[in-house]
Amino acid sequence: MQAFQANIGLELLLYLFPALLFVALSPPLFYQAYALYRAVYRVERNGVRLRWGLRVEDIPIDAILRVYPASELGQPLPVPGFYLPGSLRGRRALADGRQVEFLAVGERNLVIIETADRLFVISPAQPEEFINAFHQYAEMGSLTPFERQSIYPSFLLARVWNTTAARYLILAGLILGLLMLAGVSLVIPGRAQVFLGFNPAGEPRDPVPAVRLFLLPVLNGFVYIFDFLFGLYLFRKDDLRFYAYLVWGGSLLTAVLFTAAVIFILVTPI
Repeated sequence: MQAFQANIGLELLLYLFPALLFVALSPPLFYQAYALYRAVYRVERNGVRLRWGLRVEDIPIDAILRVYPASELGQPLPVPGFYLPGSLRGRRALADGRQVEFLAVGERNLVIIETADRLFVISPAQPEEFINAFHQYAEMGSLTPFERQSIYPSFLLARVWNTTAARYLILAGLILGLLMLAGVSLVIPGRAQVFLGFNPAGEPRDPVPAVRLFLLPVLNGFVYIFDFLFGLYLFRKDDLRFYAYLVWGGSLLTAVLFTAAVIFILVTPI
């Protein structure tokens, strides 16, 4: 609301960027909050069930080699370098090559569930009770161990984000568009008029108010949104994924051309 009421220039930029940043960051933040709220570590006689958002892991009791505190691992635990508070997630490899998956809220009270192919690092509220409960069920044995189940988030945005080429193309187009908007917002207050376009003779048209220069980042924004959504539609199918890259690449090229147009207009003397 403040951005709509602000004067064009630095004031508009200061109000607009936090709003755009919130829009960009809100989906992953909301998902992390949902995952933390629904996180469950359940020990049963038939095995251990882990739930973290859309991540599901069911481990039969006979597939678990050990459950022990992380301090007893015998080597440094490769904790992810950056993580959001309350969401210590990610995959790493130990020095001996074994894979580690983190499903924890932080670096305290870590417990390791070791299987033949992977180590799961969790953070139960009462780690000693969790370990003791597992040992009790393991001693009792299981008559009907449940089947091993591993389910990973497979929704579209996660698949796109985990694809390096798609992530870089989308972020590059977004960053360039925001930089163009910021540059126009800072330059317009110092310019009264600008040239937009040329006549059939190749000469600049009559000057117009500088505020019309906002037309270029706005048009670029519409192109970016359309290309982003259309690229998501194409990305769903493997045989159309190449065309999704072309669409997102075209969006980046459009941003480059609009930016070049803004620079050309600003350097053209009136």
